[in-house]
Amino acid sequence: MGEASTNRPRRRARERGSGGAGTHTLLIVLLAGGLLLGLVLVAGIVGVALWRGGKAMPGGPVLAGPEIEIGWPEPPPLAGGNYAPNETVILHISGIDGQDSYDAISKWLPTICDDPPHRAYIATASGDRMIGRLAPVNDPQAFAKRVTFGQVILVAGRTVTIVAHKNVAPPPKKK
Repeated sequence: MGEASTNRPRRRARERGSGGAGTHTLLIVLLAGGLLLGLVLVAGIVGVALWRGGKAMPGGPVLAGPEIEIGWPEPPPLAGGNYAPNETVILHISGIDGQDSYDAISKWLPTICDDPPHRAYIATASGDRMIGRLAPVNDPQAFAKRVTFGQVILVAGRTVTIVAHKNVAPPPKKK
């Protein structure tokens, strides 16, 4: 009896670490994949937050989101004056809360161009939006600083985008 048990082949003892190499590789791949997925998720959340929340902060524009520039028609051509494109600004004004505000803004704009007595101005409105052209304006950034009837949220080239204040009053009459 004792001899039979000694002639049997012995089982090999598992070495420590053998078979674990595959487990470690799988663990590393899962961790790397999870990290990559997390980064993509964070980038997506930040991207959506920027896209949807691209509103201006006090002090100036932060982001020009789709709600700012999409849907503006071509402004009508200037009537009067012989101004070059580098002397003209295009105005995108939203937040117009009625005919009185439209009329008040139409009175403000010619007073803040570079040469009010020799200005050329045209605008049209649809709903709460107003679009127009104004000349002469040599520096759109300097012009934007003179806007008091609303908040300038973007100056892109020669296009100035403004959100009008509620119930805009016309400029004071000169004595």
